[in-house]
Amino acid sequence: MRISPLDIHQKQFQKKWPGYHPGEVRNFLDMVQSEMEALVRENSQLKESLKKSEAALVDYKEREKSLKDTLVMAQKMTEEIKAGALKEAEIVLSEARLQGEQIVTSAHARLTQIHEEMQELRGQRNQLLASLRATIETHSKLLDITEQQAQRRDAEYEAASRIGPSPSSGQGRG
Repeated sequence: MRISPLDIHQKQFQKKWPGYHPGEVRNFLDMVQSEMEALVRENSQLKESLKKSEAALVDYKEREKSLKDTLVMAQKMTEEIKAGALKEAEIVLSEARLQGEQIVTSAHARLTQIHEEMQELRGQRNQLLASLRATIETHSKLLDITEQQAQRRDAEYEAASRIGPSPSSGQGRG
């Protein structure tokens, strides 16, 4: 059974002859009542404070859990971002390597084409030089023939001028 300050205040004792002094008993009961009221108030305040503290503790625990969950999620996201960045870097690197290989292959093909063009140009040059040489030789032979013919004519003319006028040349005069 719980006793309240009101129970103490309203408590009546039976009077017996050689008993306690009623005024002292009443003063003591009033004192006990006051102390009991103070204790009940303090207890009530402490209970209220405890409720607030427990509510705050629950709130802090929820915040802590939320922060932990957020931290775990952030760590997972960071790992996912890192993994994605690594994959993307590998893809970019792979594409760069492939593009580099294509450039090298293209350069080799172009180099081969240039070598072939140079060979063709060398062939054309050699053909042109041979043709030019043949033309020069032909012209040189023509010059030689022309020179020989001119020398023969000169020799014939000189021979004809030593012999005298030709019989056919004198008949037309006179």
